[in-house]
Amino acid sequence: MTIATRVQVSIGITVLLLGTLVYVLDRPAEQTLLANALNLPSFTLSAFGVIGDVLPAFAHVFAFILFTVAVLGNSRSVLIVTCVGWFLVDVAFELGQHPSIASWLSAHLSSGPENLMLVNHTADYFVYGTFDPWDLVTISVGALTAYLVIEKTKRREPCYEACTRAGLFLYAPTPTPHRSWLPYYDGKSRSDH
Repeated sequence: MTIATRVQVSIGITVLLLGTLVYVLDRPAEQTLLANALNLPSFTLSAFGVIGDVLPAFAHVFAFILFTVAVLGNSRSVLIVTCVGWFLVDVAFELGQHPSIASWLSAHLSSGPENLMLVNHTADYFVYGTFDPWDLVTISVGALTAYLVIEKTKRREPCYEACTRAGLFLYAPTPTPHRSWLPYYDGKSRSDH
């Protein structure tokens, strides 16, 4: 795994964890699959305030673009297809929460096999989720930000250097010394000079 890929994955994990914290701290446990699965007590702190309303939508599209590019490679064509693909998936799930669409989707998903937990949870997501036009804007910003972060980090531009200095990465590599940095690097030891 290249340094740039490690940086991208570290950023993705950090942002996804922040988005997950919104569900743990700011949303009632009975409304979230994660809190129910972990048997967390029901409370809300509103720790994220207004940004907590849109952070999960941003975090999901942003992080999954970074993870997908880490697996598939960061060529320009892979990056564009990945950004557009995750953008469309997130927009489809957001639109699926719209009241005029959610009941139709839920009915069609519920008419399938009853014992498929994923299908049941997806139907519940559409019915009990809340459509928010601002999430559509946030998804767009998340996809664009992921594109820019990948472009910046793969070229090791100032964003990479600043984030490394700020300690934002789980893996902050130290540069390998180039032989021109080493004194008396001409194949001879210091004692030979």
